[in-house]
Amino acid sequence: DVPHVENQIAISRALHDYSIDKHIIPALTDIIQYSKQSSVAYIIFACDGIWDVINNQQVATFVSNKISSNILQDIISQLLDECLKLETMDNMSVYIVKL
Repeated sequence: DVPHVENQIAISRALHDYSIDKHIIPALTDIIQYSKQSSVAYIIFACDGIWDVINNQQVATFVSNKISSNILQDIISQLLDECLKLETMDNMSVYIVKL
């Protein structure tokens, strides 16, 4: 499930959507810091074109199974191909940050 603002627009798209009232989505940021756990090796950022067809655990498993033998760019390409096979109907973007 992708969170929506006013049941109209996905949160990620609401950041620069001028059709949404500026008082509904203020231009203020929240910064939250987390302590890194030793078991965390990477952070995955992806848009709803990915999350519509594959869940968090599936993405984490997919990346974990490939991380030792591939470079990140290749893993991302393979993940995008997998989402196409799963028939995603939206645009896709993925960033994997190695910690």
